[in-house]
Amino acid sequence: MTAQGILSHAVDQSDVSRLNEAMEFLREALAPGEREVDEVRAEAKRCGIADQTLRRARELLKIRPRREGAPNTKQRFYWALPGDAVQDGGDDVH
Repeated sequence: MTAQGILSHAVDQSDVSRLNEAMEFLREALAPGEREVDEVRAEAKRCGIADQTLRRARELLKIRPRREGAPNTKQRFYWALPGDAVQDGGDDVH
């Protein structure tokens, strides 16, 4: 989905504002590099960012997901900004 498509679904200006806030949060949170998804989500929640808004921001920013660990073992999931030098081949992690 394009940025325009997502923004067109915004009901009012406050929705756009919350989405912009979530995008800025992700840019700052991931600026140092790849981070565990659970850690980023918990920080976003403490900042008052809803899961759905965070997901939409992640899609707009084309955040790259990555899974670490073999199937049937404890796996860890990470997000990184596009262009970060991380391992490719990650699965989509919401």
